[in-house]
Amino acid sequence: MFTLEEPDLTIFRSLPEWLQGKIQENLEFNGSALQAALDGGGKVKEEPEDEYEEADRVAAEEAQAEDSDEDDKPW
Repeated sequence: MFTLEEPDLTIFRSLPEWLQGKIQENLEFNGSALQAALDGGGKVKEEPEDEYEEADRVAAEEAQAEDSDEDDKPW
């Protein structure tokens, strides 16, 4: 999940460019932590803080890969 209040640049950069643009056009973007991070300032989470968060990220990526594999099957 991505939020302006606690932006994760890894997640933001993984989003399609059109969606990144929509987020930046958001009325709450100016002055946000995300804007500060993209401008080179501010404290923004780049990496998972602990092993549980890393495990959640890996599980989400695996689930997404499984879903895309299902789309390729002929049934």
